[in-house]
Amino acid sequence: MNPIPTLNISAGNLKGEKWKVMEGLETSYQLSNFGRVRALPRFKYGGISQIWTKGRILRLVPDGKAHKKTSCLLVPLTKNGKKFQQSVARLVSHHFVKKIDLKDKKIRIGFKNTKCYDLKDKNLFIQ
Repeated sequence: MNPIPTLNISAGNLKGEKWKVMEGLETSYQLSNFGRVRALPRFKYGGISQIWTKGRILRLVPDGKAHKKTSCLLVPLTKNGKKFQQSVARLVSHHFVKKIDLKDKKIRIGFKNTKCYDLKDKNLFIQ
């Protein structure tokens, strides 16, 4: 049995998976049409030293709002040393379905099969 793509943190590509660089995070992250997020290998700067980090698939975290129909998975990201979380459904919609304003909270993402963990681009629609 194959694991759910969003829970699969193996480094290899899945059948039919396509990757795009994430807008605004081009040197740090890539996003797949299956809802997986890959941190790219790079130097991280910590004070006066540099640390080399290997590329890896990031673990997604639930948003903690199980009572909501549009409950989603979040990905922890870092930009310019600042950490934040972003909805993976919104990211996949923006990069693979239709460009949306990621900051506009009025835009809702729906799931055709009602499963919020199925983040494949073909399962998402903009409400």
